[in-house]
Amino acid sequence: MLNVIKDMKIGKRLSLGFGLVLVLLAVEAMTGFVGMKQNVKKCRWTLLLILVAAFIVTLATAFAQDTGKKTSSYAPVDIKEDFATMMARMKAAKPEVEKKHMDLLNEL
Repeated sequence: MLNVIKDMKIGKRLSLGFGLVLVLLAVEAMTGFVGMKQNVKKCRWTLLLILVAAFIVTLATAFAQDTGKKTSSYAPVDIKEDFATMMARMKAAKPEVEKKHMDLLNEL
């Protein structure tokens, strides 16, 4: 059971936690109404209906989360060359890049 919860996304976990809080609140309210002995059967059915509705809403919210892959504005990191080759290439291009930068600064 814990593995199922660990594999859920945070939105589903929060929704199920909120539903559990609603269930506990409904149970507490039911025991309070039963203790008052005022129209007990009507209160039980009303609270049971509220409990079922809260449970259905919680499950619907939890499982209505978008499971599709989100698009990202970040470029993928897929380095094809090893570090030494990349470092040598960048060191060789450094004077040219510095010259371009200095030319741009001198234009101002």
